[in-house]
Parts: sequence; structure tokens; C-alpha cells
Amino acid sequence: MAPVRTAAFALALLAAAIPVRAAEWLALEGRIPLPGVAGRIDHMAIDLSRKRLFIAEYGNGTVDVVGLASGRCIRRISGLREPQGVGYSAKADIVAVALGRDADNLRVDSGNGNLDPGTGAVAALAACADADDAYFDNKRRRLYVSCGAGVVDVFQRSPAGYRRVGQVTTARGARTLLFVPQRDRLYVAAPAPKGSAGAAILIFRPLP
Repeated sequence: MAPVRTAAFALALLAAAIPVRAAEWLALEGRIPLPGVAGRIDHMAIDLSRKRLFIAEYGNGTVDVVGLASGRCIRRISGLREPQGVGYSAKADIVAVALGRDADNLRVDSGNGNLDPGTGAVAALAACADADDAYFDNKRRRLYVSCGAGVVDVFQRSPAGYRRVGQVTTARGARTLLFVPQRDRLYVAAPAPKGSAGAAILIFRPLP
């Protein structure tokens, strides 16, 4: 145990020796207010062509669409139960929002933001339990959704819309997903089983 204490002590000394000068590393450029939003804010996605930011407001049950040029909320999508993950595909001009608690817990729509329940413009799809992250694979016209239930749902796009075509087992509680198109790989964060140490990053190669 002595080496562990020594390492921790050395780390503490090193941290104390580094001056905290945040301005050297990150310059605060602006602040976008989100009036009326309470609770936790989760994932975000960006629409570069229209300069819009989509913000999943988990604790508020909303997704805000923010205009980056104006720095203001231009649309609020309400009536969502625990919106966690949000993804945007520029190629398909489609937004996907993964909901933690809903019978149809994946909402998919065109980039105009008409995700409001009951509008008739929303596609509400059943996905795995505790849906969290959502990423588009434009090359294969797919959508990947990771869930705390321990799976990744695979949705395939067709002229009729998206439908679930497969489910891949990951690990219980593995909610966090990253898809990197440049590497053509999915990375899933798998926590260690309760009472143990041994978390892992699972790497998946999409097929075909």
C-alpha cells in the first residue's frame, strides 16, 4: 500500500505546483441562456449548415434548438420523458432523440424540429430500455442507440423511415456510445460489475 500513498502524495504535490490560469487554456467566448430550463442537461448535437445546436434537457423534459448566430433558443420541443441522447445527420437532415422513460423511446424527425408529440410529424419508435446515446452512420444509412439495459439497437433507414433491424449485447449500464465515422468504429463504455473493478471500452466494427 505504501507505493500507492506515495504516488498519491506526489500527484498532490504536482497538482499544487501547477498554477491555475484558465485563460491560458480556454477563453469564455459567450453564454447562451436557456430560460425556464431546470434540472440536468445531457447530450448535444450540432447542425453546422443551419448553425443550430440541439440540447437534450433531461431534467426539463425538453429539447432546445438554439441558433448559434443569435445565441438564443429558437424552438423548444416539449413533452419528452427524460431526453438523454440527441443526434443529427446532416446528410439525411434528421434529428433523433433518445428518451430514458417512454414506451416509444426514440423520436426521429426531419431537421425542422417538429418532434412534438401529437403533431403527426414525429416518428416514435420503440428502442431498448434506458436509451441514452444516439449516433447516425450515414455511410450505411443507420442509427445506433445505446441503452443502459446493456445493448445497442441498430435502426436501418428506408424510404418508409427507420426500423429496428438488430440488437447487439454490450454490458449492463453501458449507456455511453461514441461513433467515429473517420475510423468506422463504435466505442461503448462498459462499467465494471457492481462490487468489482474492471471497466472496459468495447470496440465494434460495423458490418458490412
